[in-house]
Amino acid sequence: MSELLGHLTARFATHPENLATEALTYVLRRSLPARLALMRRVASLASHAFGTPAVSDVDGAIDFSSQASTEEGGIPDLVGRAADGTEKVLLEAKFWAGLTEHQPVTYLQRLSAGGCLLFVVPTVRADFVWHEVTRRAGIAAGTAYSAGEWKAVAAGDGAVLALVTWETLLAVLSDALRDDAGTLQDVGQLKGLCERMSGAGFLPLAADELTSGFWRRFGQMGRILDTVRGELVARKIAAIEGARLSPSRGLLGQKLKMRGMLVHLYFDPDACAQSYPTPFWLWLPHAAREYLTPLALSSPPRLFEADGPYVALPIRSGVERPEIVADVVAACENISKLLPEPKANAVAIAAPEPVVDE
Repeated sequence: MSELLGHLTARFATHPENLATEALTYVLRRSLPARLALMRRVASLASHAFGTPAVSDVDGAIDFSSQASTEEGGIPDLVGRAADGTEKVLLEAKFWAGLTEHQPVTYLQRLSAGGCLLFVVPTVRADFVWHEVTRRAGIAAGTAYSAGEWKAVAAGDGAVLALVTWETLLAVLSDALRDDAGTLQDVGQLKGLCERMSGAGFLPLAADELTSGFWRRFGQMGRILDTVRGELVARKIAAIEGARLSPSRGLLGQKLKMRGMLVHLYFDPDACAQSYPTPFWLWLPHAAREYLTPLALSSPPRLFEADGPYVALPIRSGVERPEIVADVVAACENISKLLPEPKANAVAIAAPEPVVDE
């Protein structure tokens, strides 16, 4: 039964975030226990973010509405207002949509003391979205309060910037609705939608996807790999080692030798969608892992595991092609500096072939 909303969304909706927002609004308007559960979490986050005692008694008389625009710009997905009209919660429901120009700064400016801007995201996007919203807000992400998959930080003027995963939020609501079978079933439907959108299953293509400029962009990004390879060789950061890797399962790549190690430079759109927002990646042998700790500790982490270290090569948005090439080359150079100098007459250490789930 919980699959129904997810199935219908995949079939008929081009903006699944809107459906998720409406479903969440419906649950919160219908159920006092659900409103109280959410507002208690918000109050707790504010208490930790500002270092004040936790709030024990939370007013559940909050009116929730969706898509509430203002003259200041921006349309938050969901707004929770007190009886006097004060906005207590602005909630942004995300699956794979990017941040808008108003997120988070304009929305934080709308809130008075004690208000909370809460992003709800898939688990796989949590680290990067949190890094990006705190960066835009000019806040050091490392100063945030964190409890499980809840994160919060003071954002000035008494407002709180926070983030939670869909899985965790829906678990909190489900726990509050144990005695309300009808609304609990509604939350189950929303959970099914979130699982469908967060998973790797194929979603039917919308007409605007097929006719968009994305496909031209996709081809352009793939061809950047050739230029990057040339720059790495010209600057003696790496040397070409053998033929290009055969295109396979969405991957384009080149074998290189870097500091005596055989590595693979990849254009990998799947990793961009699932792990870190860049299509450019470097695959290294197991022997390199001990030298890559700084990449695992970066915020968000850039080091992933798949039969060997797999490192994201970040690029900037809003720049031209030469700057993107420069970003990838610089990332590769920084990785090479982490690796040890090759020993004389040492045999090159090979990176494993990638193993990608079908």
